[in-house]
Amino acid sequence: MKLRVLTAVVGLVVLLIPLIVGGPLFLALVAAMTVVGFFELLRMNKIPILSIPAALGVSAALVLLLTGPNLERFSNETTLAWLIVIFMLLLLTTFLSNNRYHFGAVAFVAFSALYVGIGFHFFYAARIEFGLPYIFFCVACDLGNRHRRLFIRKEIRKNETITTYFTE
Repeated sequence: MKLRVLTAVVGLVVLLIPLIVGGPLFLALVAAMTVVGFFELLRMNKIPILSIPAALGVSAALVLLLTGPNLERFSNETTLAWLIVIFMLLLLTTFLSNNRYHFGAVAFVAFSALYVGIGFHFFYAARIEFGLPYIFFCVACDLGNRHRRLFIRKEIRKNETITTYFTE
C-alpha cells in the first residue's frame, strides 16, 4: 500500500509539473505517454515491441500527435501522406515477413496507432487551445463519472437501473 501511495505521488508530480508549465516539456510528456500507451496495446495483443510493425505503429501515432494545434510542423496533406506511406509499409510487412505478422496483427497495429495518436493529440490540443483550467475540468468530470456512486445519495442510487424505467 505504501508503494502505491508513493508511486501515485511521484506520478502526480511528474504529470502536474509539465502540465502546468506547458510548452515543449508538456509535449515531451504527452509523446512519452503516447509511446507507452501504444506499447501497452501491443503487449495486450502479444505483438513484440522490438519489431518492424511496432516501429511503424509508433511512428504513425507520433505523426498524429505532432500534427496538433499551433505546431504547424505538418500540413494536413503531409500528415495524410505520411500515414498512407506508414500504413502501406505495415501492409508490406505481412508479405515480407513470411506470415510472421498476419493481416489481423497489422490491422491491430494500425488501429492502435490511430486510437492512441488521436486520443493524445486531442489531450495535447485541449491544453494548447483551451488552457489549464479546461484540462482540470475534464479530469474532474472523468473522475466524477468513474466514481459517481460515491457522490449519489442511496435513495437515488437504488432507482438507477434501466429496468425500473420500463416496468412502470
